[in-house]
Amino acid sequence: MRHRSHGARVPAGDIVQRVIAAERIEDWRGADVRDPDDVSLGKLQEVFLDAPTGTPILFSIKSGRLGRHVRLIPADGATVGPDYVRVNHDKAAIEGSPESDREQTPDAAALDQIGEAYGLRFSAKVSLESATVADTRRAEAAEARRRAEQLEAEAEEKAAAHESAQSRYEGASAEAERAEREAAEAREAAQRAREEAARHDGS
Repeated sequence: MRHRSHGARVPAGDIVQRVIAAERIEDWRGADVRDPDDVSLGKLQEVFLDAPTGTPILFSIKSGRLGRHVRLIPADGATVGPDYVRVNHDKAAIEGSPESDREQTPDAAALDQIGEAYGLRFSAKVSLESATVADTRRAEAAEARRRAEQLEAEAEEKAAAHESAQSRYEGASAEAERAEREAAEAREAAQRAREEAARHDGS
């Protein structure tokens, strides 16, 4: 027997995208999950997002001894408190849904099963990504940007050092040319002086 959730039935083909009252609900991983009647359902293990938009689509909760039971709950209409997440589906509906493989991101077939259990239908455009994977991807992107900025700063520093060295080289080259010119002039003057002295000696 399929249990109806407390939330309104979503028309077929509509993606579940109600506003969740949290800036980053994935930050509540590990928090208690409660149903609309304040019944504890377990702990929030993972949040599955629509990869292109970052919209929370499903929650993975673990319950039972040692957290052996894992179920997926649609994220529509969920809200958060200081130390809990309240979902929009009751315990009966959740217990009537299929258990999940805790290691895998749900595919299209799994989404269809979940939608059937909750009386929902997810858009075929949904492409799920776990919040853990999204966090890793964002961290790698941030590190890549930091590294790029560091390399750009190093490149600018090296370019400035090159310009300074080039300027010093050009200055030293000009100074060397002037010294060589003055030495040549001094040799010519010495030669003229010797010639003048030779004339005096011969007179």
